[in-house]
Amino acid sequence: MKKGFTLAEGATHVAQFPKPSCAAFTLAEVLITLGIIGVVAAMTLPTLIQNYRKHEVETKLAKFYSVMNQAIKLSEVENGEMSAWGNVKSGFEEDEDGNKDYSKPLNEAWLRKYIFPYLSAVEINKIPNAEKFEVFFKDGSLALFGADSVIYYVNKNAYKLNGNTEGKAAYNQIDFGTRAFTFFIKRAHTCEYSTIPENQKYSCDDSGLQPYKIGWNGTEAMLRNDSRIGCNLNATNEAAYCTALIQLYGWKIPKDYPFKF
Repeated sequence: MKKGFTLAEGATHVAQFPKPSCAAFTLAEVLITLGIIGVVAAMTLPTLIQNYRKHEVETKLAKFYSVMNQAIKLSEVENGEMSAWGNVKSGFEEDEDGNKDYSKPLNEAWLRKYIFPYLSAVEINKIPNAEKFEVFFKDGSLALFGADSVIYYVNKNAYKLNGNTEGKAAYNQIDFGTRAFTFFIKRAHTCEYSTIPENQKYSCDDSGLQPYKIGWNGTEAMLRNDSRIGCNLNATNEAAYCTALIQLYGWKIPKDYPFKF
């Protein structure tokens, strides 16, 4: 045998291997598959979107509550306990004739002394002719400060001010409980609700920024069912108690929450 033997020189037969066959899908099969994927997506996508929006609300509410109360604690270091800060006044300064000056809201000095300097990385906008201040946060949320009330919008793009003349600033009540949530600034370490059976009573809140609970009797039933501001579809005013209801569940939206996201 020669050295350097090659297949071309010594082979008498070369095996022939069959070419691999490529099975192709028909157009009908592709369309059926796409149709099934579309049906599954249509069934699951709304749930995924709902869950994402709910998670966003839960996360941002808890964060806003924490950030605001951290700011208040920082303010207390310089300004003393919050209970000694004096009341947040509503209304406007008046001239000698008793005419209101809508460019001078009475809450401005209080907010600019005790609250705004201790909120980092925010943009503050005073609304002309109204006792309202827009505070924009880096995460895309917005808080509308009034006197002692605060309306928090999870997404600033959902915020719409419908009017701001003569001290009035209107907003869409439909948004409450889904896009907008009501808080208030509480100065004293006291309970806001009346005496009720011990097994129905929830603990009193501390001072600082708290979910709106004015008039609350301490029961979950009232947070849900109050005809005027309860967290329900038939509330005649804004569903202000929704914030407190979510806090009651550890800043988690309960499974039977009445509003869809």
